[in-house]
Amino acid sequence: KKRERLEHQLRAIREVVTPDTVILAAARAKEIHNSTLQLFEQIIGETKTSLAWKKARLIYSQFSKPELREATPTLVWPLDGTP
Repeated sequence: KKRERLEHQLRAIREVVTPDTVILAAARAKEIHNSTLQLFEQIIGETKTSLAWKKARLIYSQFSKPELREATPTLVWPLDGTP
């Protein structure tokens, strides 16, 4: 679920950034995996990380408008008794 939320947030950011924009993200070092960095690269563009300091790490992304596949549609489940 965390990955899907991050993907949603990155796609929203992608809609408003320009090529001059540098995106800076921070997280605990143990939470930043290769798949996280690949997601940044797929959606935003060139991505680098800092060295860990006090168990934290920074992610630097430069927007380069990479080709992007369509997002998977959100499933909507009807609730009983609602219109």
